[in-house]
Amino acid sequence: MKFRLLCVVLLLLPNLLLAAEPVEPLRTTGGTGAAVAGIGGIAVEKTYTLYGSEGFLAEKDFRPYGTIIGAQFDRIVLGIDDIVYTDIGSDRHASGDKFSIYAQDVVINHPRSNEEMGHKMIPLGTLQLTDVEKSSSRAIITSSFREISPGAFLVPYREHQRREIPTKNSLPTLKGYILDSSNGISIIGAGDVVYVDLGSSQGVEAGNLLYIVREVKIDQRYVEGRVDRLPPELLGALVVLETGTKTSTALVVKSIDTIFKGDRIISQAK
Repeated sequence: MKFRLLCVVLLLLPNLLLAAEPVEPLRTTGGTGAAVAGIGGIAVEKTYTLYGSEGFLAEKDFRPYGTIIGAQFDRIVLGIDDIVYTDIGSDRHASGDKFSIYAQDVVINHPRSNEEMGHKMIPLGTLQLTDVEKSSSRAIITSSFREISPGAFLVPYREHQRREIPTKNSLPTLKGYILDSSNGISIIGAGDVVYVDLGSSQGVEAGNLLYIVREVKIDQRYVEGRVDRLPPELLGALVVLETGTKTSTALVVKSIDTIFKGDRIISQAK
């Protein structure tokens, strides 16, 4: 009987040893290239894809380059191949020049200070000038992502094609907050585009990896004044896609727990 039991144990031993091996950390989705080890147990990709439809925050000093001031046949809902008129003239541009079309959306206020951070800018499509007068022009809509209407803003052409953004090290002292998500949802997860209150003036660059954390509340019943703070909870990570002066557009590339606007972002996670 003892001999049979010993044989069974020897047969099962390789499987038991395999089961005890550590499991690889989950890899993030949406990126390309091999995953590399991140801080706090988060694996991150070497590059991430920017599709050009993420939008941005128009900060206080933002001025559109031009505006769609009318459309052929007085149409108010426009799409690809429709003819429109703009207030861009020959003093600045010529026939053949391209522009991106954006709609100005809601004002975004800082979730902590209530400071106005900017307006959401929603990408609608692109157009190309065909006939240019001194202070106006005719144009054709060359691509359309959403319905376009007179009053839409024009900005210098932004390529709306897939391109890769390599991750890069960020400054070690960056601290900020998630302002909002691009689609306005309150529960944020991996794959969502968000706006943050860090920009080029703080040294942020496209490709910077930042970590999303939340403060852990102290239960005062048990500390008796000996502890003033607890280590923050690591919620996930994001990669900066595009920077403004004081704000940036970013992609959440990993979420360990539910993320909300107002959660903190830092450049180092302990």
